[in-house]
Amino acid sequence: MHRSLRVALQVALENSTQRFPMGRVGKLNTTLSYGSRWKTQHNAFLWVALWGGN
Repeated sequence: MHRSLRVALQVALENSTQRFPMGRVGKLNTTLSYGSRWKTQHNAFLWVALWGGN
């Protein structure tokens, strides 16, 4: 279970680093396609924040 959580976090981080640099400029363009992924990534960050420290 921990491995899958780490993988999910890594994927979320990779996607975030790719999107955030141009987030301000192309935010309107990426919001529609990025919205669905944001929910899953946000959940991954929540799981790591809640259980990663333990």
